[in-house]
Order: sequence, then C-alpha cells, then structure tokens
Amino acid sequence: MNAGSRERGQLDEARALIRRSLEIATAAGMPEYVATAHANEAWLAWRDGDLEAVERCGRAALDLWPPVHASSSFRWTALWPLVGAALSRDDTGAAVEFTRGLLDPSQQRMADDLCAPVEAAVQAWDEGDKLGARSLLEDAATIARLSGRL
Repeated sequence: MNAGSRERGQLDEARALIRRSLEIATAAGMPEYVATAHANEAWLAWRDGDLEAVERCGRAALDLWPPVHASSSFRWTALWPLVGAALSRDDTGAAVEFTRGLLDPSQQRMADDLCAPVEAAVQAWDEGDKLGARSLLEDAATIARLSGRL
C-alpha cells in the first residue's frame, strides 16, 4: 500500500490498495507482505471504528510477520491500531503491552514528539501510575493519529 494514502487518511484509496496488496501477497506466498496488508487492514478498521476487525487483523499481522525480515521493522503499522483499540476498550494494560512492541529496538524509530510520551507511558505503568500511563498513551495516540500512524 502507498504509505501516503495512510498518512493522508485517504480511506477509499487505502482500501483499494490494501485489498490488491493482500491478493498479490497471498498469491505470491509472501507472508511478510500478507502481514503488512493485515496491518494496514487493522489501521483501516481503526479508522472505520471496527474494534473487532482491528484486533483480528492486527493480531493476524503480528502472527504472520517472520521474526527476522526487513519488513519486521514495520510491525508498528499493526501495533498502533491495537494500542488505539485497547485504549477504546479501556484496557490500558493491553495498550501498554502493545506499546512495548513499539519501543522494541527492531522497530522503525518514532519521531521524538511521539517517542517521548510512549516511553513515559510505559515507565509510568511500570511505576504503578496507571492513570498517568493512560493519559500519556492518549497523548501519544493523538500524535500518532495526526501523523497517520494511527
């Protein structure tokens, strides 16, 4: 899928590109690209407000990604929608666990304005500050939405 469609929030274009990329990747037997397509489906489901589809597609993406592959640094494409869905379900613990995945050194580095609240949220959670962690994750989710990551 063209990352620009996601960053610009062009849902119809993204929907068509996701569907096509899933067909091609499946036919070619390329699980890493099937995973990427499912991650983008999770993002689209998030934008559509379908939390069940976010969970299903996001988890399918994470399950399919090979442990070591160049595309593995883009697991964040599935993790952000899962964070958003967990926050929507008021499950801060699950949101924090998905957030830990965002901080994995194997992931594409986030911009500092996004990385700082993500790191602070995990630290707050680990220190027992559940309300602070949630607030920081909500701030991070807002930044992620504005940048097209969520």
